[in-house]
Amino acid sequence: MKNIAAFVGMTLLSTGIYAQGWSEMGIGLAGLNANGQILSLQGDNAGKLYVAGAFVLSGARNVYAWGTTHWEQVGAMNADLWYASMSKDAAGNIYTGGSFSNASGYRYVAKWNGTAWSQLGVSGGALNANDIIWTTAVNAAGNIFAAGDFTNAAGYTYVARWSGASWNELGAGSGALNGNNTIQAICADAAGNVYAGGYFTEAGQYYVAMWSPVTNAWTRISPYLNGPVSAMCTDADGYVYAAGAFQNSAGYNYVGKWDGAFWSELSTGLYQSGNIWTIAAGRNGQLFTAGIFTPYTGLQQVYYWDGTTWGQMGTDALLNANSSIFTLYADTLNNQVYAAGNFTNASGRYYVAKCAMPPAPSPAGVAHTSVISVPSVYPNPADDRLTIDVAAWRVQDASVTVSDMAGRVLISDSWSGSVHAISTAHLPQGVYVAQIMSGSHIYTTRFVRR
Repeated sequence: MKNIAAFVGMTLLSTGIYAQGWSEMGIGLAGLNANGQILSLQGDNAGKLYVAGAFVLSGARNVYAWGTTHWEQVGAMNADLWYASMSKDAAGNIYTGGSFSNASGYRYVAKWNGTAWSQLGVSGGALNANDIIWTTAVNAAGNIFAAGDFTNAAGYTYVARWSGASWNELGAGSGALNGNNTIQAICADAAGNVYAGGYFTEAGQYYVAMWSPVTNAWTRISPYLNGPVSAMCTDADGYVYAAGAFQNSAGYNYVGKWDGAFWSELSTGLYQSGNIWTIAAGRNGQLFTAGIFTPYTGLQQVYYWDGTTWGQMGTDALLNANSSIFTLYADTLNNQVYAAGNFTNASGRYYVAKCAMPPAPSPAGVAHTSVISVPSVYPNPADDRLTIDVAAWRVQDASVTVSDMAGRVLISDSWSGSVHAISTAHLPQGVYVAQIMSGSHIYTTRFVRR
């Protein structure tokens, strides 16, 4: 996956086409006219759009932003290699990471404060990433997160957090993520939870992991997936979405939704196999997604979730991208959706496409409820017994499996009612994974047997 141009073909059928038209953002001398792939789009608090990637303009790699009439260079970072991702904080500062490095040869996260670029963390507080930074995110508290191919001293990929003074690994000891491959996507919710997906596996299978600030530990929240995770995002209601190369039982890729208690598929109207590279959230449950979809025409399109089904965007003028769409940005300030990637215009130049955002679904038409509470699992650490309380789910029957870190199931039990205790007396000291299920609800957490 380290080759940014290596992608899998896919096919997608759709229904529910909306009446918007795609166009290039700036043409001729006002166009971006990039000579390489565009890997990231990000807006700031004033509605300005930023673009970055693998292109070189005027002999240097820089971030660009759309002014009022044309694209303008943002500062003079002059990176030695490409940019992979961008994110913003509440103050409107822009953060970017990628394959570029500092004078010491380490990858780092760069910050644009509206005036100049700077390295986020220096000397003892530096990130000193030893490989590519594929993804960055910011949470409500203003913490900056970064992940990718870089590893800790033990050789594991991890999510790094900038606390305002230094970088540190998110999760420690028995609560560490211990990624065994690339972390491709991360996002954060308003409660401070951080989510990660990518090419890392547990028991040989892909999954989505969540770090909780309460436990300072990572747990698996999704079912095991049969392919890697390429894209993630959260919406204003706290729901988490993930997509990639994983498929459902029908053999189609889908967008997975985590509501705080269970995982569900947003798959209606999205009948495809291959890879979904990007997801962006709009308003009232709107979602936008794209990747390497090859519908009837063989050209790539952006798809829109209206709360019920997926449909192509841009009936008046379809995007018809001639290659992969890597990145989307849903601009709720200007009511626009932007797309970019490996596709080019008639002049063979990479460009940013824009389309009017569809009207937001009415809240009544979308399943908007507060995020459901999760079961209680205690005590942690446990001695001879572990108690599970599923009262928050308001269900009658539940079951649990307890596995070791190699994925071997050691306990399997079911019960009726809210509270149930299982014996852990026979388990050796160590870290275990408890997966609790009831109907479509699923919750996974780690606990320690001491």
